[in-house]
Amino acid sequence: VSAPLFTGDFGGGVRCAPAGLFGRISSEGPLLSLLRDRAANEGGEPLSAAKNGEAAFALVQRETRAVVAFAASGPHPLWPDAALVDVYAHPAWWSHAPALLRKVFQGAKRPLAAYSDADCPAKAGALAAAGFAREGRLAKWLAIDAAKTRWADIDVWTRRK
Repeated sequence: VSAPLFTGDFGGGVRCAPAGLFGRISSEGPLLSLLRDRAANEGGEPLSAAKNGEAAFALVQRETRAVVAFAASGPHPLWPDAALVDVYAHPAWWSHAPALLRKVFQGAKRPLAAYSDADCPAKAGALAAAGFAREGRLAKWLAIDAAKTRWADIDVWTRRK
């Protein structure tokens, strides 16, 4: 039950870069392959999956089983020696994001890249708390609305071992 998180009217256009989720979009197709082989979850522990070099962890609310935070990693599509990681959370659950993000890149030996946008300062805080450094900004890089009338700056983050 991740669709409400990714289609909700919450801040942030960069929702899950490794899965190609930008803006308010259904996660059903892109996340299905990541979650298909997930481990069973009891007591609010993160759901996890790993397939073809991709990793994903979802924090699930106990009562509703809704995904309230999600982190993923995979090979960077442009840089063969780097990984692309991301985290996204419901506004009430961002405090769990740094720990969830660390689970995704635990043991990684290559540089990590991540992206955030000005509409989601909580993501920037989570990335910083997980040891990422902001390297730069891409001005007006991502359309935040379907009509493409509002554009967000994208911050580029890296973490090196």
